Amino acid sequence: MALYRSKVTHNASTVQPGGIFASHAQVKIDDESVVVENEPTNCAGSQVPVAHCFR
Repeated sequence: MALYRSKVTHNASTVQPGGIFASHAQVKIDDESVVVENEPTNCAGSQVPVAHCFR
C-alpha cells in the first residue's frame, strides 16, 4: 500500500493499531502524508512495521 499526500486521522479500534494495520503488505508513506491521532495507536502493533507513521 502507498499513501501520497494523504491523511489517516481520528480512527478508533478496540485493539492495536488504530491507524494502519499491515499483516502481509509493505506500506509506503510519503513525506506529505500524515498518520496521527488514531486510537489506541497509530501504527504500533502492526505485524509489518510502518515507517514514517507518526507525522
